[in-house]
Amino acid sequence: MTLMNTPAIRRLMVFGAGALIALVGIAGCGDDDDDGMTNEFELVGTWSSNFGGTETITSTSWDFGFTVATLVEFDETANVAITQNPPDASFNADLYSRIEYTEPDNDTFFYCTVAFGLPTLDAARTSTQTADATDPSSGGCGGFTWTQLSRL
Repeated sequence: MTLMNTPAIRRLMVFGAGALIALVGIAGCGDDDDDGMTNEFELVGTWSSNFGGTETITSTSWDFGFTVATLVEFDETANVAITQNPPDASFNADLYSRIEYTEPDNDTFFYCTVAFGLPTLDAARTSTQTADATDPSSGGCGGFTWTQLSRL
């Protein structure tokens, strides 16, 4: 009997092959969750604002140009994002905002901060404040137009 033909070595070879297959399977999964959805926010990118500024959105932050808020959560089905201002923000430090946005179209979308200065994440989630997206370039955001962002 050779060393490669012993039961212990055969078990190690089978276990090693199984482990290698499992590792290859895990490596091929990428950033997908179990439901097949990724954690990448559809608005990620650098944007030019209709108000003359530049905003940068990642899956974890929203840089409005005057402060960088944490992107706490987003719901792409409802087109809602919830942000939290940093503790050192000039206004509404450490408080939450609820943002509604339109579906991106041709690298452009509109957003409206429908509620801000909220004390908790739950208050932002359950806020009943809404905006009218019928004609965002003309109004519907608390008496103002929505902010329009175009991809740079």
